[in-house]
Amino acid sequence: MCRALLSIASALQLCAASLCPSTCTATVDGSSFPCRYHGNNCKVSVTPNATRMVVEDINLAVISPYVGGLGDMMTMVEPSIAQALQDVEDSSFLSGFRLNAYLIDSKCSVPDATTAAVAAMTTSPTKHFVFSDSCSAACEAVNDAVRHFNVMQISPGCVSTSLSDSSRYPYFSRMAPSYHFNVLTVYELFKFLGFHRVGVVYGYRSINSLAKDGFLELMARDNADGSYSWTPLYTHRVEVIEDAQAAVEQAYVKDARINFMGLYEVEGSMVLCQCHKRNMLTPEYNWFVASGWWNANFISLTANTAKSPCSAAELQRASYGLIAIDRGPMLNTAELHSLSGRRLSDIYAEYTSLCQGFASGKGACNHQWAGYFYDGIWLIASILHTYLVEQNRSVADLGTEASRQALYDLSLGVDFYGQTGRVRQFNSVGPKTAPPSHGDRDGIVLLRQATGPAEGAFVKLAFRTEAGFDFQTDIKWSPDDTSRMVSCSGACDLANAWVPADRTAQCPAGRIWINEEGCVQCAAGSFAALSASSCQPCAAGSFSNASGVSVCHGCSPGKYQPFAGQTDCEECIEGHYEDQPGSTYCPKCAEGTYAADHGLTQCTACPAGRSSDFEGAASPEMCLCPAGQRLDGAQCLECGVKEVCLGGKVVGSRPSPEEWIAAVELAAILQAQGESMAKYFLLIAKGIEPSANKAFMLGLMDTYNSSLTALLHGDPQLKVPADPGEEAAAAVQQALAQWLAFRALLNESVDTVVQGGFANSAVVQAVARSAEDLYVAVEGISSSLRVAAESAGAYLSGLLVEIAARQRTLIQRICKVALLVAHSVNLGQSRAILQEVSSLYEESREGIVFGIRVAGVPALTEMCTMRQMREVSFYYQQVRPFTREILNAQSNSEASRIASAVVANMSTFVDPLYSAMVEAVKLYVNDTGSCNPFATTTFDEWWALTLGICDTRIGLQSSLRFFMQIANGLAVQESKVELTVVVSAQTQLLRDLVTGNKLDNMPSPVTQEMLNQLIEARAGWSALMEGLEEAIQLDELPQVDVFRGIILGNAQFSRLMNAMELLVQAVGTAGSLVETRILDLTHRQQHRLHQIPVKAYQILLGYEVDTSWQELNASIADYRLAQRQMVLGAPASGNIKELVPVTNICVVRMFAAAFSVYHRIEEACYDLARGNRARVNDINVFVPAALAEMELASHALEHFYDGRQEAVCENLTLSVDEWSKLMAATMSLGGLSQDVITAFTLASEVQGPSEQQGVTAALEELTAAMERLVMGYPSSHVPTQPTQKLFNQVLQVLLPAKEALHDAVSQLTVSQAMARANALLETTKTLAATYRAEGQRSDGLWQGLRVEKLMWQSVLAKKLLKEATLTRYSVTVSTSATVLEFETALAHLKDGGGGIEPIIPERKELLDQWELVNGAWTRFKSASEKMDASMDPALEELLIQLEAAIPLFAVQDIKSETTVPWVFYVAYCVLGLVLLSCSCVACYLARTALRKKAAHGGPAV
Repeated sequence: MCRALLSIASALQLCAASLCPSTCTATVDGSSFPCRYHGNNCKVSVTPNATRMVVEDINLAVISPYVGGLGDMMTMVEPSIAQALQDVEDSSFLSGFRLNAYLIDSKCSVPDATTAAVAAMTTSPTKHFVFSDSCSAACEAVNDAVRHFNVMQISPGCVSTSLSDSSRYPYFSRMAPSYHFNVLTVYELFKFLGFHRVGVVYGYRSINSLAKDGFLELMARDNADGSYSWTPLYTHRVEVIEDAQAAVEQAYVKDARINFMGLYEVEGSMVLCQCHKRNMLTPEYNWFVASGWWNANFISLTANTAKSPCSAAELQRASYGLIAIDRGPMLNTAELHSLSGRRLSDIYAEYTSLCQGFASGKGACNHQWAGYFYDGIWLIASILHTYLVEQNRSVADLGTEASRQALYDLSLGVDFYGQTGRVRQFNSVGPKTAPPSHGDRDGIVLLRQATGPAEGAFVKLAFRTEAGFDFQTDIKWSPDDTSRMVSCSGACDLANAWVPADRTAQCPAGRIWINEEGCVQCAAGSFAALSASSCQPCAAGSFSNASGVSVCHGCSPGKYQPFAGQTDCEECIEGHYEDQPGSTYCPKCAEGTYAADHGLTQCTACPAGRSSDFEGAASPEMCLCPAGQRLDGAQCLECGVKEVCLGGKVVGSRPSPEEWIAAVELAAILQAQGESMAKYFLLIAKGIEPSANKAFMLGLMDTYNSSLTALLHGDPQLKVPADPGEEAAAAVQQALAQWLAFRALLNESVDTVVQGGFANSAVVQAVARSAEDLYVAVEGISSSLRVAAESAGAYLSGLLVEIAARQRTLIQRICKVALLVAHSVNLGQSRAILQEVSSLYEESREGIVFGIRVAGVPALTEMCTMRQMREVSFYYQQVRPFTREILNAQSNSEASRIASAVVANMSTFVDPLYSAMVEAVKLYVNDTGSCNPFATTTFDEWWALTLGICDTRIGLQSSLRFFMQIANGLAVQESKVELTVVVSAQTQLLRDLVTGNKLDNMPSPVTQEMLNQLIEARAGWSALMEGLEEAIQLDELPQVDVFRGIILGNAQFSRLMNAMELLVQAVGTAGSLVETRILDLTHRQQHRLHQIPVKAYQILLGYEVDTSWQELNASIADYRLAQRQMVLGAPASGNIKELVPVTNICVVRMFAAAFSVYHRIEEACYDLARGNRARVNDINVFVPAALAEMELASHALEHFYDGRQEAVCENLTLSVDEWSKLMAATMSLGGLSQDVITAFTLASEVQGPSEQQGVTAALEELTAAMERLVMGYPSSHVPTQPTQKLFNQVLQVLLPAKEALHDAVSQLTVSQAMARANALLETTKTLAATYRAEGQRSDGLWQGLRVEKLMWQSVLAKKLLKEATLTRYSVTVSTSATVLEFETALAHLKDGGGGIEPIIPERKELLDQWELVNGAWTRFKSASEKMDASMDPALEELLIQLEAAIPLFAVQDIKSETTVPWVFYVAYCVLGLVLLSCSCVACYLARTALRKKAAHGGPAV
């Protein structure tokens, strides 16, 4: 629900222990086991060094994954972190300080890493350094997040070169060398072995693309400066198995014997498997992996899978000789660590023992990663030692921009020998890499070669260090021929070695050698003489239709070939002829002649009396009568005065406005259809569903021909005028000529454009040019028709409709141009056009929905049209990624390759996108509002719409809360981060609410009123957002801007509440099963959790203080009322359904938990409003916590209403104090029942308004007490019912008894009301006894029976007051039984009896308190007998003494010969007495004052 908006906000307030997981899976069998440090608040503790007498804590945030792409890596490296921290503690480094580490899980993902970083930096204790991450994308996210906190980031394992951009990722350094060094290692190895011709295969991940780019740049640099000659043969991206097949085909076609591979093991195995299927194996074809870690058992992991359908043996053979590059592992040598002074082998052995000991001996280790964590801790310690100790600074100096810069500068000077080799950082200062690598690290790179078995394929081949290659074994190229190897014993003996060649030795006859392509046969359309070094194209006017020919043939008469290098000649099209052989073009027929067929050698003269006034007539019908005449039989006759003649025909009269609109619309459709025909042809040329696309193209050609004919001659059925004017008629004639040429080209080339599996590029280019000429010509028709229509005074559709109509053409044009890129037609220009057309489409689509104010284009406000535009947007969301991928390519050649890969999928979405837009245009022209959203909106869509409006209200209040914190100068930096996130999400959500988003099941508004309201809300948000963004950017906000933001926020909230009301009405009308009322109510609680602090901030700021206090109190009252309604139920109101009481104790507990946290928000907000600014920290902690609890309760309540599985929870284990609170709450009900009867008696006898108010007040107090028992109450620490059974007893027995008393007071006599009150009294007594028994079972020493007696005496005292009052007004009732019961219980408490032990002599303070109770009782009994005004103060005194006795009597009496330390018991009891008495006394005083005033006719309070 609102989880997307609140994920970061919730994470900020998590306690430290929740930042790392409780269970970990770094075990050899993948089983779960409790994590090492979760129970220690995620802190890695060290054994203190006794020599560090006084220390300041320096805290590191260590952020890396426990789950995700790298698995549970953190658990595997935790021992290394602990080793390093302990070694630093035991060293002389950082004297006077202690280095601590707090572990946080990044989950190897961008959102989780962002959350983890912000949570780490905003939770206690303060973090001074960030050691993160091991996943490159997570590293980038952490850097973005922590820059707001002025700390430096060092990464233990991120290797992406993108992080070397110091302007994008400032104050970042790393421990693991970036894969720049992997690429550099392959590059150096290729030069070492003398390779020049290289193929490149890379993966879809950014790390793979960057590796590919880096390698190509290195080769390009050498080629540019002449230092080494490289020939890049091909570059191919691999994601799916078809890509792998294509890559292997490229390697074969290009004769690529040496191949650079930037792939992870899954994609790499796909390629190797395809190599085996093509028998392209070592030593002829060789592969070198530069990016992506490959496991030693990668063959076993990937063999016999869908992506690698090869057996393990086949994959092992295909992999033999492969060389893979990665970071060097943890060193296990006798050398010493420069900083810790320990032997590297000792550190290695200790780490191995520690990690294997995890999970009772099942722990998994990671020697590939652990060393980088160990050295990273030491790097941080070294930097901090210089800054703090040597430069005499303190921890207080950290966390500033200056300290962050100083630490970063110091990191560049560190140079030591560590567990991972030499550790030193490169940057823009020396030493530099060649080429420079900013933010990188010197270190060891490992080369492994696959020459082993499937379960352990790799052997350690060599290390690359700053000194060069250090080979550990020989390089082996063949599993069969042992002579094919490079002996590397010591140094490699290249002079006598066998090194694979990077090209074939000799091309066969009939082919030519091209270094970039290999041996290439001359293609059809070209020829080569014997011993030629290159193929020559056939000259224009000639052709060759087979590959490998030595001569070309000339075109015969009636045919032509304008291009060189062609495989056939084209027939002259209609309107053209050729009477000579070997021609390069066909001339047009002269005026007055025509050619009605293909391939003619001469033209035919027009019939007598008719002529064509242009060259190139293609039929006798184009021979027309002179202007003003019509054809009648075979003769041309003069047209009538009112007749409109065109082309020798009477075509109608003067066009009407409807006819002009039809003509303009038909021209627009022609433009889209022209682009569509070109699209189908280009799909055929790509070999994509040629049969189906040919059928589509031919069908569209017929339609196009008919439509153009209608424009040429008019068409009454289509309402197209026959005489659009001379200029328009000329434009139609020009378009007709272009159409005939285009049609002929399509017909002649559709079956021959693909030859030998490849498209004829010359034909493709010709079709592209002809299609563009036709596009321009039809644009001329549209322009001239509009001019003619306006000149004739016809009113056309407005600019909005015109733009919408053009969308249809742009859709087809996008796909066509993408196909031109795929065919490599004018690549630079085609990409530019694609960029222009796609941008124009998106901008105009935005414009026709939201308006273009400067151009006078109104926003879309019609509901049915908006719903149709949702369909358009849905299909364009499928098309857009393909377009962006083509445009984002780094080169034209890459763009062409990408386009070739995506156009098939792209085209499948273009046609439904076009159809959806066609329907939308119809609605733009005439939206009658006749659509029926209620019939088509699904349950999921109703649900999404409801949640969308709910979440928008929450998002609004959330943004206002952070805005007001900034305005008040409270938690400014954190609030700006949060506000940035909320504003972005809120803006997108409001857009989706207006337009709908089919991908997210979000419908567009279902009624016109709702659409209007949401459009207004989006506009209101835009106005408010200006102030919010100003708050993010400015250091100080002007007060006038803050007040404006408050006003705009309140107005926006009203709009959203109105939108919800409209939705509730719509759901009711539609009869949907969505519980809108419940969703609305629970989400209102969530937005109030933000709204209440907002009102407090307004008061603190001084904004309309009196009004803001009223709004604060009203919001708090609304929250409390809604809490009661959701749990206790509420009657139906208007179109709002009834709320039923919740009968599941687990749901009630969830609401109680939410209310408990809410209660603390309420307290903090009141304090803040009174000026305690420090409470903002509590608000920022409690609001996310309350939101999380409220969301759990909301889910449970939704399930309760829709009948899904009810919430299940464990029974609560209560303390005796909590059982005592339940007893007190229950007994309070009994006492209040007596108060009700007392007030009822007074009202019945006196019958004054104040007495009636007393009854109302007593009933309200009774109801409130009942609610506390049902729901729990945090302020008085009343818990919820511990079991469902007890909860049922409260609901099914106690609550009905209370309701019966309430009804009796409203309807019956005093005696009947008394009976109901007595029934309630007995029920409370029974339930209290149950609570007491449960408490004694939980703690046998608790004196529950004495506590129960004392509580019951308070009830008896009130009962006696009631009886005295009844007697006073002549109601016959005896008080003797009550007096006897009280005095009997009082005697038992002192002398024993009724299961109670007597008070022992040692408990003098208990005897003293008993005497106080007894004295108060004596005075009250006397007052009740006299029935005078002293009764109330006497009762007040008695209740106070009874309350004071409870904590004393609850303590067990202990008999001892020695003096019992009763003084301590008394002290604790007095403390408890104070706490327990305050609320009770206050309530009693208020009640007494009320009754007194009521009795004396005073005003109600």
